[in-house]
Amino acid sequence: MRRVLLAHLAGVAPSELAIEESARGKPFIRDADLEFNASHSGDLAVIVTGCTSLGVDVESLGRPVDYLRFARHTFTEEEFVEIERYRGDDLRLAFFNCWTGKEAYIKAIGLGLGKDLRSFAVNCTPGELPGLRWAANEAEAANRWKFLRVSNGDAVATALVSAEPDSTPWRFRAISPESVRTTELLEDTQETTWLGS
Repeated sequence: MRRVLLAHLAGVAPSELAIEESARGKPFIRDADLEFNASHSGDLAVIVTGCTSLGVDVESLGRPVDYLRFARHTFTEEEFVEIERYRGDDLRLAFFNCWTGKEAYIKAIGLGLGKDLRSFAVNCTPGELPGLRWAANEAEAANRWKFLRVSNGDAVATALVSAEPDSTPWRFRAISPESVRTTELLEDTQETTWLGS
């Protein structure tokens, strides 16, 4: 599915698309002016494309996690205190807001899990706009990225792209096997942001 979409956007046949990885494992398309990042959870996949640095993560809200234990040992103290305030569905959502925001950021900067997850903090408050609160040794980091978070009730996804003034438009889509089979994914009318399986 990833290859079909990216080949369409790059203007080549899927079999001709050359996807490679950086030394830290970030995928890129060789000889194309197109950046992308993808993630999947269960039967849902998301992809973000553009001509600037970007990252995305999606997680199923049904994934079993000991939210508070994980957050205490993995997230910043600030993020843990925020998540700890909630119970039930709000606790689950706050946790996955934080997790997908952190994953999207480390993928966008190309460091993956080589980046200390306690060296930066994201907004995980349910119902509030996502964003980077701070990053160690990056005074202007919070202003360098545009965030988007969407949820369909079963999953939450967070994407971010460089907020540089000359950044080109970017696209964020969720894809399913059915959307590829019917080619609806490739129609121009499908360029709006959506999330669904």
